[in-house]
Amino acid sequence: MDGGLVASCTVRVVIDTVIIQKDGAYNKVVFNKSGKVWRCINHDVIFDVHYMHDSTLIRRGNHNFYTSFDENDPSKTDKTPKEYTDDEIKLLYAIDPYGVADYVQRYASAQFYVDDLKGVLGYKDRIFKVLFNRKPKYFARTIDGVWYEVGDCEEINEVLSESEMYFGMHPIYDFHTFLGILEAFSSILNMVFLTNFFTSTIAGTVIGKIVKAGLLRALGMGSVLRRELGSYVAGNAFEKAMEKTSLEWALSFVSLYDSLDDLADAVNLDLNYNKQIIDYCACQTGYNVLFELKDGTVHNLNNVCGMLD
Repeated sequence: MDGGLVASCTVRVVIDTVIIQKDGAYNKVVFNKSGKVWRCINHDVIFDVHYMHDSTLIRRGNHNFYTSFDENDPSKTDKTPKEYTDDEIKLLYAIDPYGVADYVQRYASAQFYVDDLKGVLGYKDRIFKVLFNRKPKYFARTIDGVWYEVGDCEEINEVLSESEMYFGMHPIYDFHTFLGILEAFSSILNMVFLTNFFTSTIAGTVIGKIVKAGLLRALGMGSVLRRELGSYVAGNAFEKAMEKTSLEWALSFVSLYDSLDDLADAVNLDLNYNKQIIDYCACQTGYNVLFELKDGTVHNLNNVCGMLD
């Protein structure tokens, strides 16, 4: 202090430097200090049947999930789940939300097992709070399938957590499920009476398929439950947000553009580029985020923010 004047400055603490790079037809995020490499998935492998069995995406998910994954020699794979800090998860979710969702689902199942529903949901709920700064809500449905919010989740097998809309859902066992099972068995009985002229093998095969289909409908497939609950929670706002925002912005950065000016022009013209997400990665995560353009030059994401309208 000199003559009544006070000098001050703001110091930004940088957790780590990361670089987003092209990775074949995809992209990856490399952490400088830890050496971790996250291979972006960019597609919904939990709820979208077109991608959930894609061998390439499964391999990329394995690289993210296992401590070490050798796709050429599985015997050399260390299947211990790879650990990520909350800060790393927050950054990666802004770059590859579907990849993080896949990791969270797998980690919850691996650490707590499918029969420990409280443990599974506890982990998913914690990551939800890390990402969205609030606890998830819980929902149940009436006997005729109408959803409503509940204040507690004591009957955990009868409710769904909001976190499961992102990280995968468990089957729910309520009165609506019970009616679905009754409907399935009613179909089975009808088929038994109608198939007397079939051989027992053919009849058994047909009935088996009906049993399987009926139980799947009764217990609720994840994508169906998600769509139903999403409609109640936000009038499909979640789905609309996903449709309007490019979830492959980082892949586009490293795959499509040869110069920073071309990239900035494209982002300013294309509403699919969510500028808030870009600004969040550049300024709010605590990471120094770099990216490598198509021509091999490396730039700071802060530079993109400074060129946006």
